Amino acid sequence: MSQALIGLSAVYMVRMLGLFMVLPVLSLALDAYPDADAETIGWALGIYGASQGVLQLPLAAWSDRVGRKPIIIGGLLMFIVGSVIAGVSDSVWGIIIGRALQGAGAIAATVMALLADLTPEDKRARAMASIGASIGVAFALAMVLGPWIYHLVGLSGLFFAGGLLAVVAILLVLVVVPTPPERLLHNDVKAVGIREVLTGAELLRAALGVFVLHGALMAIFLVVPTVLADYQLVTQVQLSWFYLLIIGTSFVAMLPLIILAEVKRRMRAALRVAVLVLLAATAVLFTSATIEWLVLGLWLFFVGFNLSEALLPSLVSKIAPAGRRGAAMGVFSTAQFTGAFFGAVIAGSAVANFGPQAAYAVAFGGMAIWGLCISFMAPVRYLTNVSWPVTAKTSAEELAALVEISGVESVRFDVASQRVYLKVDKPRFDSKQVDLRLQP
Repeated sequence: MSQALIGLSAVYMVRMLGLFMVLPVLSLALDAYPDADAETIGWALGIYGASQGVLQLPLAAWSDRVGRKPIIIGGLLMFIVGSVIAGVSDSVWGIIIGRALQGAGAIAATVMALLADLTPEDKRARAMASIGASIGVAFALAMVLGPWIYHLVGLSGLFFAGGLLAVVAILLVLVVVPTPPERLLHNDVKAVGIREVLTGAELLRAALGVFVLHGALMAIFLVVPTVLADYQLVTQVQLSWFYLLIIGTSFVAMLPLIILAEVKRRMRAALRVAVLVLLAATAVLFTSATIEWLVLGLWLFFVGFNLSEALLPSLVSKIAPAGRRGAAMGVFSTAQFTGAFFGAVIAGSAVANFGPQAAYAVAFGGMAIWGLCISFMAPVRYLTNVSWPVTAKTSAEELAALVEISGVESVRFDVASQRVYLKVDKPRFDSKQVDLRLQP
């Protein structure tokens, strides 16, 4: 594993850890604030997603002009400012402002762009998968560490801990992450690439999936912490162990379906199972009248959530147009963050008007919409992205003719990087044929 990948995965992980640690305790902690109600707690939970979703693609495009590292460091500094404001606030509105500023440090797409700058095309898919895995690790750690730190130092201390993690991330960017030897302009995070991604039905289906998935996550965590406290199943000290058990066993349960999707090449079937599990989970949570049913619903939700979190980025990488993986991942992560915002805000309003069970109804409704859309999903083709440098002597006709090579599904020439990008079916593809046609 390269130094760049290790460094950027660590940056992404510690930053997301700082963002996620408040999730399992925020609604419970804010119940004690006199100006907090279900609607304002929903805003506090989800507002980071709005600012992150709006700003991450513009900041990634700006990083083409000013450099990746300044944008990443600036975003982390903004996260620190938001953490401090939330940490010193004794009002729910101060926490909302702090969480909005945390999200405004929107570095996800810029980190991906820097990873693309530092990683050869043939290793880029695996590198992006590693970044995706770091998010999963951060989420699991946050579910365990968040309640433990909250028990020790309270909500303010939890926000300050998130700020300290951002300081660690800045040090990683400065010390561990290499600086690209030259400025590489990637058109796929600009308007032309994003427009093309937004015309792809399957990519939009994946974006809808992650939008609904994170909306449901926020809706459920709007009420689950307080419901668990009401049932007194575990003490505050034991809450970390409870989440560790739930998430750890859910990871084990999802592994056969990961194998089905990636080894047996049955991605569509695995995703449909994930949606069915999530529908069952939200239905169980909605109808749960005892602690046993609540725990079962929560466990089923994490099985479906973790499975979907693993499969959806892999799906996007496979179906993104040649040379447009960065744009596809940018649109995908924007949908993820905006979904978190809308899920939290809609659920907050629903709970304020109809009671706690309404949060589960919001989650179920979102899953039902995704389930309907995924029923029309096309079979997934397991294609690979490869690229070659192109000289000035290579004509447009020669590049277009590359599609005639066995296994080549699509061809795209990128003027900025002077490379030709191919989407290929690896078992049928012979790279030597491309070498012969592109040799000077």
